[in-house]
Amino acid sequence: MGQNTLRPGRVIGIFLVGYIAISVTGALLNVLLGALLVTPPSLDTPTTFSYVLYEICLVLLNIGWIPLSLWYFKGRADIGHVRKEALIVGLLWAAMAALVDFLFFALLPGPLHLGAYKFFVVQFPWIYMIYILAFLSPFISTELRKNFAKGSTVSHAN
Repeated sequence: MGQNTLRPGRVIGIFLVGYIAISVTGALLNVLLGALLVTPPSLDTPTTFSYVLYEICLVLLNIGWIPLSLWYFKGRADIGHVRKEALIVGLLWAAMAALVDFLFFALLPGPLHLGAYKFFVVQFPWIYMIYILAFLSPFISTELRKNFAKGSTVSHAN
């Protein structure tokens, strides 16, 4: 494949897999913390231990974008020349995450509706850390791949 060959179907497909997997895991985590802790996580009490613990765990769950980025770039021989593509993929994933979040958590009525203020202001800085991770993950994964490739070509003499 040539340099900086963006694969839109792959960008969207891997985004959907990641977004759904991370969201479902996050929802299960919320239920688990609600069952284990005296005060379940709630945006109505964003300074409680359970809420802060939940938000930290959600941010950590979003490290999952890194292996998804590795999957996106899998099989690329030109991994050292994909900086522009990594930028585009990161921007697209962060923008798609913000758009889907806005639709399902801030705009559309339903069981997940929080409203724009609760979702984008009360959850500060946590929600933005998640978008930053989605954006940075292609860069992190390409650097990891480049470093592993360098390490595998170095001979170790005893």
